[in-house]
Amino acid sequence: MSWTESNSAEFIEHGLDFGPDRETQMETLCGVIAPPTGGHVVELCCGEGLLSTRLLNRFPVITVH
Repeated sequence: MSWTESNSAEFIEHGLDFGPDRETQMETLCGVIAPPTGGHVVELCCGEGLLSTRLLNRFPVITVH
């Protein structure tokens, strides 16, 4: 079986069911990162990109690829 757009849509739709504590997890992770003065983050196939979005909102000086 290969991954399809339909699979992605279902994963996104049920994301909170699959990871009910993800808001806490993302906030915790962002909280332990020292405020950067710049830099790059590389995201490799990480779902909807929620963590990247959170990092960009919290640290607008970074670039996400």
